[in-house]
Amino acid sequence: MGPVGLGQRAESLETHLTSAAADGGAVSGERAQNALCQDPVLYSPDFDRGFIVQTDASTVGLGAILFQDIDGEEHPMLYISRKLFPREQRYSVVEKEALAMKWAVQALRYYLLGIPFVVVIDHTALKWLYQMRDTNARLMHWYLALQPFAFTVRHQAEERLLELPTAWGPEDVEELPEPDEPKETPGPYDLEERLPELPTLPEDLEELGELPTPGEPEGTHGPWDLEELPSAEEPKQFPDLSSATRNQGTAQETSTLHLKEKLQALQCHFTWNFEIRDKVEASHILQTLAMRIEHTHYQNQPTFLAMQAYLCHLQGQYEDALQSLREAEEILQRDHPDNFSRQVLVIYGNYAWIYYHLTHYDLVELYLDKVSKICSALNSRSPYAALIPEIRAQKGWSLLAAGFRNGTEATKCFQMALREDEANGEFLAGLAIAVFASWTHSSYSVYWEAAKKKLGTIIHEQQQNYEAKVYLAKILKTSDRQQAETLLEDVVQNSLNPEVLRNAAKFFQPEFPEKSIAILQRAISLNPNYHLLHYDLGVCYKIQLEEAKSGRGEILAAAIEAFKKALQKDPVSVFSKLALAEVYGENTPDYQEEIYLNLMSEMPSLSKKCQQAVYRHWGDFLFYKQKAVQEAAQIYKAGFAIPDNYPERQKLEKRLEEVAAAFQQSSQTTEAEAIHDFIQESESSWHRMKSTGRNNRAGDWRYRETGRSFPFPGHTKASF
Repeated sequence: MGPVGLGQRAESLETHLTSAAADGGAVSGERAQNALCQDPVLYSPDFDRGFIVQTDASTVGLGAILFQDIDGEEHPMLYISRKLFPREQRYSVVEKEALAMKWAVQALRYYLLGIPFVVVIDHTALKWLYQMRDTNARLMHWYLALQPFAFTVRHQAEERLLELPTAWGPEDVEELPEPDEPKETPGPYDLEERLPELPTLPEDLEELGELPTPGEPEGTHGPWDLEELPSAEEPKQFPDLSSATRNQGTAQETSTLHLKEKLQALQCHFTWNFEIRDKVEASHILQTLAMRIEHTHYQNQPTFLAMQAYLCHLQGQYEDALQSLREAEEILQRDHPDNFSRQVLVIYGNYAWIYYHLTHYDLVELYLDKVSKICSALNSRSPYAALIPEIRAQKGWSLLAAGFRNGTEATKCFQMALREDEANGEFLAGLAIAVFASWTHSSYSVYWEAAKKKLGTIIHEQQQNYEAKVYLAKILKTSDRQQAETLLEDVVQNSLNPEVLRNAAKFFQPEFPEKSIAILQRAISLNPNYHLLHYDLGVCYKIQLEEAKSGRGEILAAAIEAFKKALQKDPVSVFSKLALAEVYGENTPDYQEEIYLNLMSEMPSLSKKCQQAVYRHWGDFLFYKQKAVQEAAQIYKAGFAIPDNYPERQKLEKRLEEVAAAFQQSSQTTEAEAIHDFIQESESSWHRMKSTGRNNRAGDWRYRETGRSFPFPGHTKASF
């Protein structure tokens, strides 16, 4: 039995209300009230059962129902619908059906992400979508948008199942069975075990990964916190708790809070407060971290595996997190048998935190006890923390892996580690890279001089440290170009690290895109699944396209292919989508507009950096291509108002100044002055937030205040 439609319920209710008006409402008013309590009644979702999504499209709108199979009957949880835009009404039937499926799945993503589910359609659009995705840019975009989901499609008319795993490929499309063959493909509700739920992504992402504060319920708040509504025949009973039960609950809560205090004292990735802004950034760091784990030049692979575990926790992938910690522990036992206890503290701390989130409190106590015994043997003042050089260095490497914007703090970590072990080659290399990272995010010459000196020393002692050679080449790019290119020639010929080769390609990208392309193609041959290699390759083709006077068609096709491959490898990459939209816009601006509008609809789930980029590209389309100055001004303003100082914000400010100049040129002085006032007011607000410490980096998952003085608090040039 399928879910009852809204039309049946509306018709029944209308009949009762009309009758109520006729008889004064005495009897039929009660009937109308009863009608509201009869089928179809919306059920609360039960996350121990699988979900079913039924979608449909008409000439004017889209609709979908979220329901579940409960005791052989399908009960609705949610009805959603929307009108088609005028441009969408011109789509073909199969495109409308595919759009309905894509829109419904994304709209219901907070119910569906991370678990298998069933999509019921009345059109065989999905198989067609797979077969035709490479010939239709619109369907290509929808195909990629559905990649993060794992679902089964059921054709309503024929009751045939087509299995489509998360990553679709030709080998994944099964042949439909003949009509006389049994159709016993299980739905998600037949599975005995569910995948771990992904955490909800609220607008303020700070609390993800944090423990609940005292007095607040544990766990992530979302639609799955709703209890199943009691039936009309069986009113919900609230049992009278005995004093013994209440005392037991209070004791358990006190014990949990005591565990939390111990966990917060640990030195590990869960207490180091990385500025990982959102899920998209966490996913990006996981990809670059995989390169570091495989190709690191130092004996810090366990550190990166432990950080990988922390990032998997943020993604809700707890089994992967535990596996990363097991690998890290095995490597330490193999490579550091004499120093194991000092090196393993961070790993044990991560174990404790992950088991806390899994509510395995006995295992939390086990690992806290292990940490306590090691700290006691080290004569640490704290029973759960030992600020030894090994831990400071592990924090430094982790900060660098999270982003070079953390170079200043990473530098301090390595400096403190070297105070107790000044000849440690790994600590010296970490300090050199951290100072280089600080230089990339500042204009201070002291960083440039210190990074040049320290990287030169590291390369002299470690001839095969190709990462350090790339960084030194970037330092020397303007002062000693010949020496820089000599270093890079050695890197390109001998390095097997795709990320190092990608950085080498960036050195030549603006002036010599052909050379960058050759380096990137070698990197892709080493790791064809690393999406940033394909993205950078597309950027090189775009640079060639801007300068080409002939052969533009071939270059454009190569750029499109590169960005499409980048999206296939990482379907959530917003910048790949924006780049693909730009190259599509060369010949088919309708496809470009389509991608921008879809990204605008996804705006609430994007990071602040991605939001600014989408606003800028959409504004550029309106301003430069459609000459819609007023509309572009509003879009640019929306992006510039986002309180985070990414490079995109500076570009948005320049665009607003161009728009103001256009208004001034057309004698719209009032509009031009309004834009200048808006820029000044937004900048003043931004600086006030920075000066008062209220800038929470606009959506960081974790917040930490860092005092920034030149060049480090309490440091001078001589301290390097």
